[in-house]
Amino acid sequence: MGDYLFAQSATRCVATENLLVIGLFAQTLANMCQGQIDEGSRGNHSHLKVTRDDYYRTIQGKTASLFVLACEGGALLAGLSEPQVGAMRTYGEQLGLAFQLVDDILDFSGDERELGKPVGSDLRQGTITLPVVYLRESMQDGRFARLFEQASPDVIVAEVRASSVLDRCRNEAQDLIGGAKAALTSLPRGEARRALEDLADFVVGRNT
Repeated sequence: MGDYLFAQSATRCVATENLLVIGLFAQTLANMCQGQIDEGSRGNHSHLKVTRDDYYRTIQGKTASLFVLACEGGALLAGLSEPQVGAMRTYGEQLGLAFQLVDDILDFSGDERELGKPVGSDLRQGTITLPVVYLRESMQDGRFARLFEQASPDVIVAEVRASSVLDRCRNEAQDLIGGAKAALTSLPRGEARRALEDLADFVVGRNT
């Protein structure tokens, strides 16, 4: 099914006959793959190694780049001016980063029935996200290492929930959304701009 959807998206992209959009599509695929490769190649003890910059670099590739494609590509096809195309690129990037960050927050704070997956599912798969990076920063290294070596994922989830790291992550998500909405000021006021602003608010306020 994934291969079929990829083929359909490539077909629709080529049908635009816009070389800028086609090039953006190709670059997006490379960025998404690189993000997944980076995340999957960190090896053992990644919970001790991954930094905030590593995290953002990964989600820039695996998630935000797709939002950029949708926003910048749409702006190109709509014939917007170069500054407006750049604004939509910034909007998409900030929105995509915030979307993934909120997703990673919900992996610890969400309700399993609403999420449709176990709480801490990324953690159980060995994926280190920003809440874990910030939990490590808030603990002495020895205690954090012992926690990951000896405790179950449920205990680590409880530690994250009991700390201030999720609030710290939410503040970052809000800042990203603020940046996304600020980028829209170069666009004319109207229904379309309001819809983009509402979408940004929805992303940061969602609970599933």
